[in-house]
Amino acid sequence: MNLKKAKRIRGAADYHPGGRAEYEPLQLQRVLGMPQFEKHERTLRSWDPKEQKITTRTVEKIRYMPDGKTPAKPLLMSDGKPQVEFIPAAKPVRLKKGSAKQVYRMLKRMERTVGLDNVWQQLVEETGVPA
Repeated sequence: MNLKKAKRIRGAADYHPGGRAEYEPLQLQRVLGMPQFEKHERTLRSWDPKEQKITTRTVEKIRYMPDGKTPAKPLLMSDGKPQVEFIPAAKPVRLKKGSAKQVYRMLKRMERTVGLDNVWQQLVEETGVPA
């Protein structure tokens, strides 16, 4: 697609590349169950060049087997089943229907597949109004 056509499509969609895109609100796709494992506290120390001193912070880490890959022990509930933490997983973010960016993308797709000249011509024939 050349620059002239791209400009024409952006104008038809009222799309400005620097503007904010409108997205649909996040939706929950599913809930993932992550097993819980035995953890230990670890103190991390690092040098802070701005304050010119060593800073420390405590983090929780999973305890692993000697191979460093396999978690050591899963935490179990009273009935013997593994303890699970539920983590929500959202659906992929989508552009709001009818937003300028969504219309621009749809017009670009139409230009690649059927050619917008054919679409414009068909609109003129059906409505009788020149584009």
